[in-house]
Amino acid sequence: MSESKDSNASSYRGFVVQGLPFLSVRPRPPGGLQNPYQEQKANSTSQPEADLAEEATANNARTASTIEKAEEGEGGAGGRRVGGAAMASAAAVFPDGRRWCKGGSSSSSPVTTAIFLFFFVVVVGVLVSARWITTTSHLSITNLDEWRTKTAILTSTQATSIPATPTAPPPPRRAYSISCSSPPLRRDPAVPKNISQTLYLALSSRPACARVPEPQPLPPTTTNSSCPAYFRFIHEDLHPWRAAGGITRRMLERARDTANFRLVVLRGRAYVERIAPAFQTRDLFTIWGILQLLRRYPGRVPDLDLMFDCVDWPVVQADRYQGENATAMPPLFRYCGDDETLDVVFPDWSFWGWPEINIKPWDALQKDLDIGNKRVKWVDREPYAYWKGNPDVATKRKELDWIKESKAGYKQSDLASQCTHRYKIYIEGSAWSVSEKYILACNSMTLVVTPKYYDFFSRVLMPTQHYWPVRDDNKCSSIKHAVDWGNSNKKKAQKIGKQASNFIQQELSMDYIYDYMFHLLTEYAKLLRFKPTKPPEAIEICPELLACQAIGRERKFMEDSMVKSANDAGPCDLPPPFSPEEFKELQQRKEKSMKQVETWQQKASQT
Repeated sequence: MSESKDSNASSYRGFVVQGLPFLSVRPRPPGGLQNPYQEQKANSTSQPEADLAEEATANNARTASTIEKAEEGEGGAGGRRVGGAAMASAAAVFPDGRRWCKGGSSSSSPVTTAIFLFFFVVVVGVLVSARWITTTSHLSITNLDEWRTKTAILTSTQATSIPATPTAPPPPRRAYSISCSSPPLRRDPAVPKNISQTLYLALSSRPACARVPEPQPLPPTTTNSSCPAYFRFIHEDLHPWRAAGGITRRMLERARDTANFRLVVLRGRAYVERIAPAFQTRDLFTIWGILQLLRRYPGRVPDLDLMFDCVDWPVVQADRYQGENATAMPPLFRYCGDDETLDVVFPDWSFWGWPEINIKPWDALQKDLDIGNKRVKWVDREPYAYWKGNPDVATKRKELDWIKESKAGYKQSDLASQCTHRYKIYIEGSAWSVSEKYILACNSMTLVVTPKYYDFFSRVLMPTQHYWPVRDDNKCSSIKHAVDWGNSNKKKAQKIGKQASNFIQQELSMDYIYDYMFHLLTEYAKLLRFKPTKPPEAIEICPELLACQAIGRERKFMEDSMVKSANDAGPCDLPPPFSPEEFKELQQRKEKSMKQVETWQQKASQT
């Protein structure tokens, strides 16, 4: 089927079936619609009416012949002819819905027969076309050339959907467990009780760690969430060695003077050299935590060599390693730092348990603290400030005697049951204290006596947002003012306590603890200018080796804090370092908040 147009293309269309003119519909004249046949007769002087009828009869006969061939199964060609006839039938209707007919005589004539035959052909064409269109419902016709292509004829009547092959899930990771082939070795009664023998026995027994298969390659990591803001201090802590051009073996050996142990990681396996025993189980549970990191991210922790000091106070004085002396700067890991030292801050041992005072591993204790917070609503708590600590490390700590608590079975040192006051006090001991995270998690407004030291997460805590600052040189007056202010501004005080608790619960989970360790060790390993090797005195150590020599709470806390399987998701994304402007702004915010509190206190004292 084709379409022809003249200068009045918008006014009429002429349809052709098999190349023969069939019908033209012209625009309505001003006087109304005229019979097109009569108009044709009036304007024609060379052809009589009978000839026109005969020609129409012949045309209709040829059209009927075409349709008959289509019904005889001429394949795609027959279908095309029928389609043309069907379209021609549509052209035989005027825009107002009236069909074309010849006026004049009502008697039978060749013209009447032709018209009757024409309508018969139209009806048959419509039926045949409808049947053909039904069987080729997906065939799209845009012009005669496309209509005549074999590709269109062979188009499927219904699209066949091929189901996607489901991707097989990755094989489940092997579940870790502890299996001991023999009982723990006998303890030496001559060893002081404040030194754990578990690490010594594990290293001296020298059993071989099981040769586990190399971990399977981890799948590509999807985009993870960004790590909390305190991860940015990883860059700050390692900056001195980055500025010095890296860490040499000579630098590392200089850190040996005060270190408790040396740790080497090679191809995901840990080797430990014990240099000096640490207080209680600090070294034991620090090493245990690093072993859990290797299990959590198998094959991801790079080869490294480090020295670790388990004593509280930092010792790498920054002013001793300026200028030319920077090349001798020892990289020493510990649990805290201050503004005058360069010690590299690492998560403390208590995240995996503190058996000497019956403090659970952090993952379980964090849940207990969350439950304990809900026992007593903030407005129903005692409107006083509360503190508990160790009197042996500071004369100002007299409220709790840990020796008495030990003899009583630590019944009063349950941290989750201590969230009963609106205000809790944090005071440093000989240095930083592990109690900071427990106090901040209580929903109470924490009164922080001006600290000198920081741990790995506390540098992002803001005064009047996460805690209330208390002056060290005027503690009693500052604490009284804080309590009075809080009781007069209950909603604000409650908000400060809640924001601190949310920080501890959300940004200090064990997932983030392991991620912090991973990123810190990874960035540290990048600075090594030598290839780590196993020291002659180092012993390979694994979780089974430690757990099988542990007894009592040590063994229980190891089992409770053990990583059960590898984490395929990968760690969070390490944020970039602070720019000088950002770091300055952070310090100014803290100073501004502390000055604001001092101003409030001065005004209160004058009234």
